Amino acid sequence: MARVRWGHNLLAVRRPNDRPPSNLGTRKPFRGHAPSTRRSKSKNQDRTRTILGPVGDEPSAGRKAAEDGSFATLSQFVAKILEQLSLSAWLPAAVFAATFTVEYQFRYPEVHELGDALSRITRDVGTFLLLVIPVMVLTTMITQAFSYGSIRVLEGYWIRPSPLRLVRSMQVKRQAERFEKLQVRRKEAAIQAFAWARPILLHKNVPMEVINNLELEAATGRRRPLEEGPTKDTYGQIRWWTYCRPWEVVKVEQLDIQLADYTASSARKLPTRLGNVQRRYEDALQNPGSDLRTFVMRNKQLVSASVQLQHDQFRARLDMYCTLVFVSIACVGTTLALLTTKVSGWTLVIVCAAFAIFGWIAYLSAIASAHGYGATLQVMDDAASQPNAS
Repeated sequence: MARVRWGHNLLAVRRPNDRPPSNLGTRKPFRGHAPSTRRSKSKNQDRTRTILGPVGDEPSAGRKAAEDGSFATLSQFVAKILEQLSLSAWLPAAVFAATFTVEYQFRYPEVHELGDALSRITRDVGTFLLLVIPVMVLTTMITQAFSYGSIRVLEGYWIRPSPLRLVRSMQVKRQAERFEKLQVRRKEAAIQAFAWARPILLHKNVPMEVINNLELEAATGRRRPLEEGPTKDTYGQIRWWTYCRPWEVVKVEQLDIQLADYTASSARKLPTRLGNVQRRYEDALQNPGSDLRTFVMRNKQLVSASVQLQHDQFRARLDMYCTLVFVSIACVGTTLALLTTKVSGWTLVIVCAAFAIFGWIAYLSAIASAHGYGATLQVMDDAASQPNAS
């Protein structure tokens, strides 16, 4: 007769001659039947492993926690260092690191061309990263530390007790002479341009007083005051370039752009073009205060958020481009040091000339950024001149 067994979540029918199921050990024994020794021992072992498992894992868990804590501490330390490095310092550092890494490959005998160097870099990326990352981080720290100093040097504020004093004096004299020559050229170009317009104005019966005043404005930029009446009204309706030839007016405008790099005072000249641009905006400030270096800190909150953002952007670009000038010089030095005996003379000259052109472009970009930076200073100065400014 078949017996009914209540198993684990199922109802089974077992005949007397059937073999016991394989999961019999999981069934609770009937009253009066002693459990199997094998099953009891296995159960005790499982229970022992369950109880002692966490105790045996405590040392490895502690080591893991300590390693995680050390890694987190190291990551926070690295993050703190990277946070101190400005974005404007990363690009110059990347340029130098890439140049140094590529040129460093030429020390291997099998590398003779740029393609061989790039192939070696792509073939061993790990070594490339181990070389370029420390160089880039170290260069970033150096470029950021000397970014303000690079601006001052390119402006012409050189250390006094040095042989550069003679060079500075010669450069200041050269800049002053260039400023005077530009003024003379601009006056001559304006008179020549207005000479074409004078007959046209006479033919239109424009009063001679108006014509002479227009010529004075074209040559010097000044206006002679006129009495109220039809003559003044006619003068207000005509600009001096209205009847001039366009290509001659463009020549005058180009000279005006060059003169915009200088302050109006002939005695306030610096040895470099960048320094004269900066001085031009500094001298135009009406509220510089006792210390010009703290002008932005005292007046930045007086302007809108968009002007503050533009100020920060132009200042960051000025730092970056001035730093790139010296980075290009450093790249010329590394090229001469690493490639002199590895490449031909023409190749060496071309590479050095490319870095020199790159540095000159960076210098011109710094001058353009200085104009934008000076414009934001003028906006701050106008805000400081308002009666409600505090």
